[in-house]
Amino acid sequence: MIVISSSGSSPHSITLYDAARLYGGHKPAFKAVEIRYQPLLKLIDVTIYEDRQDVSVPLILQFEYKPSMGSTVIYKLAEGRNKQIKEFYWKLWYGDGAILPDIDIQEVLTGLEITIDAISVEKLCTVMGKLDESFKSARNMDVKAPMDFAIVTGWQVRF
Repeated sequence: MIVISSSGSSPHSITLYDAARLYGGHKPAFKAVEIRYQPLLKLIDVTIYEDRQDVSVPLILQFEYKPSMGSTVIYKLAEGRNKQIKEFYWKLWYGDGAILPDIDIQEVLTGLEITIDAISVEKLCTVMGKLDESFKSARNMDVKAPMDFAIVTGWQVRF
């Protein structure tokens, strides 16, 4: 379902509900994405929600609308973006009360040994729209996993 809210003839927000998920069933009332436009500041806020055990975890990204810039009129605002993304995944993995620690990039992180199977790779690739034949067991004895699958394995690491 898509809900468009407007002020006069101009839309100021678009909200999308019920997104396809890798695991679990559809939740028709689940807010998946919300896009809000702030016309005075020419800012676009995009909030992407992920469901974690019936808790909605938001990732807020911000863009600037610059109509004077020709063909490319929307620009991402990079300040603080990487930290927001890190905090989003940290809360997704460890819960709302979890605070992202200051981790040295040289630190070695270890976790339980896990096995990545072809079925899990195919499910993730289907949801992500990755149609490359190397990610499918129908044509390969040795199924490849895309780099995106590293996020799934990263969920297993504990501090």
